[in-house]
Amino acid sequence: MSLDRKQVPEIKQATNFEYSLPTCETHEIAKNVRLYTLNAGTQEVISFEMYLPRLLQLPSDVVVSKACTSLLKSGTSQNTALQINEEIEQLGANVSISQNNDFFIIKLQSLSKHFAKLVPLLMEILQDAQFPAEELEIYRQQAIQQMMVNLKKSDFAANRAIDKLVYGFKHPYGSYSELADYETLTRDAIIAFYKKYFNFGEATCFLSG
Repeated sequence: MSLDRKQVPEIKQATNFEYSLPTCETHEIAKNVRLYTLNAGTQEVISFEMYLPRLLQLPSDVVVSKACTSLLKSGTSQNTALQINEEIEQLGANVSISQNNDFFIIKLQSLSKHFAKLVPLLMEILQDAQFPAEELEIYRQQAIQQMMVNLKKSDFAANRAIDKLVYGFKHPYGSYSELADYETLTRDAIIAFYKKYFNFGEATCFLSG
């Protein structure tokens, strides 16, 4: 059907449209662990997301939390960081681990045909993280340099001050890291944090594709 460019299209209000979200399925794959699935789209790609509660209790947890999520892919008992990243790249996939004020967020995007190969690797990363000392030292130096740059930015300093005033420094939303926190950061503290907070028995997962 060819488009008649001489015909003025019908004007409709932006709030006047009919659209319904596709229905997702809910699966309880373990006690308190739910998986929401959505079979949609025509492309042979899959997106998997896992959310873990981020219930920080101490201001000192902020810097440890950042280090933990940044170093999860830094090596396991079976693979180094280089081997992990090479495997992910060879399969054309992407694995990201991040956090916000409320959750740790693990994401895996890949071609459908490679998804089954990547799931064991993802679980190895999440369940067997070793946090090598040399990787921690690299992270520490980079984090300190980035912090020194950020502290010179007025918006960065203002946002920290606002959060502290609104929530209080002892609240997870109001606390923040200082340079000294990175300098005293230890591998033992990261491992203890990892064992305490990365509780996969409280995960909420999403699978679409």
